[in-house]
Amino acid sequence: MPDQSQISAISQITEIVGSQVAASSLAVVPEIVTSAVGLSSVSVIMEIGPELPRSIVPDISGSPGTVATFNGGASVTDTFNWEWVSIPAESGIVNLPDNASGSLMADNEVLFHFDGNTTDSSGNNKSLTLAGNPFAPDPYGRATGSLGYSSGSSVAILDSPVSLAGGNWTIAFWFYNLIPQGNYRSAVRGTSNIDVQIIIENNSERLGTFIHAGGNPRFRPSGFSMPSASYQGWHHIAAVGSGTTTQFYVDGVYVGVSDRKSVHDVHSIGNYESPTSGGLQQRFAERLDEFAIWSRALSAPEIREVYNLGVAGARPVTPLPDNGVGSLMADNVALFHFDSNGNDSSGNGINLTLSNSPSFVGGYVGNSIDLNGTNQTASTTDSRVKLTGDMSLFTWIFLDDLTDNDNLIRCGGAGEAPANNLLYFIQLEGTSGDILYIHEYGPGNNQSVVVSGMVSAGQWLHIGFVRDATAKTVKFYRDGRVIQTFSYTDNADGGSTSPLFLGSNGAGDRFMNGRFDEFAIWSRALSSSDVAQIYDSQSGQPLDTVSFTPDVVGTYSVSLATTKNGYSESATASANITGGSASTGIGNMAGASLYSRSLSGTHFLIPFTGIDPSEDLD
Repeated sequence: MPDQSQISAISQITEIVGSQVAASSLAVVPEIVTSAVGLSSVSVIMEIGPELPRSIVPDISGSPGTVATFNGGASVTDTFNWEWVSIPAESGIVNLPDNASGSLMADNEVLFHFDGNTTDSSGNNKSLTLAGNPFAPDPYGRATGSLGYSSGSSVAILDSPVSLAGGNWTIAFWFYNLIPQGNYRSAVRGTSNIDVQIIIENNSERLGTFIHAGGNPRFRPSGFSMPSASYQGWHHIAAVGSGTTTQFYVDGVYVGVSDRKSVHDVHSIGNYESPTSGGLQQRFAERLDEFAIWSRALSAPEIREVYNLGVAGARPVTPLPDNGVGSLMADNVALFHFDSNGNDSSGNGINLTLSNSPSFVGGYVGNSIDLNGTNQTASTTDSRVKLTGDMSLFTWIFLDDLTDNDNLIRCGGAGEAPANNLLYFIQLEGTSGDILYIHEYGPGNNQSVVVSGMVSAGQWLHIGFVRDATAKTVKFYRDGRVIQTFSYTDNADGGSTSPLFLGSNGAGDRFMNGRFDEFAIWSRALSSSDVAQIYDSQSGQPLDTVSFTPDVVGTYSVSLATTKNGYSESATASANITGGSASTGIGNMAGASLYSRSLSGTHFLIPFTGIDPSEDLD
């Protein structure tokens, strides 16, 4: 009989990769085929679970003023998430520029880096008093320090309040670990019984502003919720008071608008006010960093720039090129940036007609068109959008809600006459994020499919489809990836009188409640690499490398978090900026004897003996 062997007798496991074997079945290795074969000759012991992520990033070295690059390209992952761990105290690479230097900082009124002090770096010398329970600048900040709010009574007070009465304004800062609900969470507030410019409502956790105009204090929601569990770790928030409204941005992206704007001042930061003056404990977060106020309304790209300064690996977000420039934009029929109008930037002059004055607010790339879900739409009757063959359509979309049968995109008329055929059509199907796609041929004959999980409410998504009339397929994309392919039998035809409507059915109902940005149509089938190029250039998501230019000598450390098949892992690496050449390793695993992963809530520690952790284990 072959020898029976317990798994505890195995002294070395060289690799574990994915298969269908459940972890619970690994208690025993049932048999060794022959006792004459030593275990050391076995090249594969077993396979468990799905393939897991591996965060691999080498340490590097360099010198000030020369671009340095962390490379995580050897990692096994679907996504990269880089974060600065620490940088030298004298470095300014993650800070907003001092003394209103550069166009981004024009009209900067207040700037607190909180790097071990409460100095105002705007050049305006605003002083800050720390009140409530004693607390001090926290050395364990976003990268170089932050202001820690150690208790419910901690608050920072501007000795000379910053007036907002002169017109438009912007307030922006980083925060760490949003305080759980239990009371309102007040980020910035005016003098006694005056407005709270950024506040999260208790219980509902809605983000908004609190206005005391006319002696009638009232919370004014933005339409966006911030549950504290979703905002642990470092995040960025900005409020832009423009005209009569306040627009809100979270992590560089526009999320909603309040219908009121504060016209008073900013007095307290991080809490309602000091309890000694009768105020309540309404801490916003455990720490704040890079707090700034401008006496102007920053644009959506400027808010993104402010956010990107503090994010390792963040990339600029760029609009699609105008006038068909470049191979990507070949056969571009229509392009709508929606920066302040419905004009076509493709060079074809297919401008949209706007019904009932939709507004233009912050979008994902620049501004976006905001449709109210009641009576607003955008449309064109131009024949060049009436496509029956190859075509591609992509857009960024933010849906405030998911209402069954709401029309997102409709190129088609009413009735079953061929001239009114739906040439392409997308509407919400149910309330779970599915959509219905239709195109028609002959006298209103349908080719249709339900696409599961195409959209979600309350977040920006990049969605679209590619129709190949030769292959007779429609590929549906979400955030740069194909999520479903539809094979059909008959191409679209007719539609000579079919108009294009965005956000309605053109008959006075089924209005969409949400926003479009960077809406584009091509009269060709884009390749998967084309779609990936669009998404990568506009998503701002980090790729597998982080490049930066160190400005002082010292150690710069980053963390790389990777995810795959629902699991995650992280590693750290450092740049030693003194000069010299790069060294290599596997993040924080170099020299380690234990490799730790979290699998579906169960934590496994797998021993490695006689293996160099710096080697590629593939």
